[in-house]
Amino acid sequence: MALYELYHGSNIASNPSSFKDSEQGLQRWKTKLTGLLSSPSQKSYDNWHTGTEEVLASGQLQQLDLQVLQQQVEEQKKGKSRSRARLQVGGELNAHRARELRAAKAELTAQKAQAKETRVARQAANRVRKQLHGVGVEARKQERLRKKRVKALLRAGNPIPPEDRDPIHDPEADPEPGFDLELQLQLELEYRGVGESESEGESESESGSGSGSGQSDSFVD
Repeated sequence: MALYELYHGSNIASNPSSFKDSEQGLQRWKTKLTGLLSSPSQKSYDNWHTGTEEVLASGQLQQLDLQVLQQQVEEQKKGKSRSRARLQVGGELNAHRARELRAAKAELTAQKAQAKETRVARQAANRVRKQLHGVGVEARKQERLRKKRVKALLRAGNPIPPEDRDPIHDPEADPEPGFDLELQLQLELEYRGVGESESEGESESESGSGSGSGQSDSFVD
C-alpha cells in the first residue's frame, strides 16, 4: 500500500526528454524508495540504479564527443564566409590591404569562438568524468557490503541468494574497452587546442589594434 500511494502521488514525468531528466528521476526515486523495499528487492534495485547511472554517463560522453565534432565541422563551413565580415577600422584602404584585414579579423573571430566551445566541451566532459567517479565509489561500496554479506552467510552455513552471487561491476576501475584512453586523448587534444587558440588570438588582437588605428571603415574594393 505504501508503494502504491508513493507511485500515484509522485507526479513524475513518464517520458524523460534528456539525460538530465533521467538522472533527476533516478535520484528522486532512489530517495523515495529507500527503506520501503525488502532487503533482496533493495539490493536488486541498487544494482539496477548503479548500472543505469553508468549507462547514462557513457551516453553523455558519446553525445559530447559528437557535439565537439559537429562544432568543428560548422566552424570550417563558417570560415569560408568570414571574408565578408565588416571591417571596424578607419581610413581609406586599397583592395589588397582591405582583404588582408578582413581575413585576419575573420580568423581571430573564429579562433575565439572555437576556444570558447572547446572550453565548454572540456568542462562538460570533466563533469561527466566526475559523475562517473561518483558511480564508481558507490559501486565499490556496494561490492564491499556484498562481500560481507556473503562471508556472513557462508559462516552461518546459509545459501547465498542469487542477487549476491555476482560481483558488482565498477565502471571507474574497469570501464568499457578503450573508454578511458579515448576520453584522456580527447581531453588532451581539447586542452592543447584551447591554449593555441587563445595565444594566437591575443597576438592577432594586439597586431590588429596597432595597424588599424586612424583608419576609416571605407575602402576601395
